[in-house]
Amino acid sequence: YYNPYYVVPSTTTIVYNYSNPIPVETASVVTPPTSDSEPAPVPGSDNPDFDAARAAFRDADYGTALSRVDAAIQRVPTDAVLHEFRALVLFALLEYRQAAAVVHSVLAIGPGWDWTTMSSLYGNVADYTNQLRDLEAYVKQNPNSSDAHFLLAYHYLTTGYADEARRQLAEVDRLTPNDRLVRQLLGMSETATEPPAENPTPKPPV
Repeated sequence: YYNPYYVVPSTTTIVYNYSNPIPVETASVVTPPTSDSEPAPVPGSDNPDFDAARAAFRDADYGTALSRVDAAIQRVPTDAVLHEFRALVLFALLEYRQAAAVVHSVLAIGPGWDWTTMSSLYGNVADYTNQLRDLEAYVKQNPNSSDAHFLLAYHYLTTGYADEARRQLAEVDRLTPNDRLVRQLLGMSETATEPPAENPTPKPPV
């Protein structure tokens, strides 16, 4: 396994070494994501730090959300859901390379969330729309940023827009060739379908 986006932080505490997949206790080996796998659920309220992180996130207090989810991960480093939530917080904070590194490690062991799960974490879904637009604008301004393309592909997959995700993954494959995870995700996106009309997420621009 190789995570092309993880860089050891020099000024902050290392929360987790994302050069490795998340060592989920229920998975003895690293398995690639499959199109028929169930998305990861949001865990129950058995981790007070994660409860506080979610509450802060719903209030758009992303700095507090990050510090509390980091504490939650220190309690249970093998919970992939905590890491995926951490990636969402980093996305909201515009820390795209860090978010991409976390997502890459999470998706190396299985599928991520669906839109129902992700949207439930926001107090106002419009906040997510604005954050997605910010990432789209960043990708346009930085067309050679593989990590930004990868992160955008993840969000398009999460919201159900397979065609847009496939375009982003193709760019990632061009910019960062020989990434096995990206090849797997490309295969998944080719068999996925577009979301139903009632999907509350606005369709990304083509």
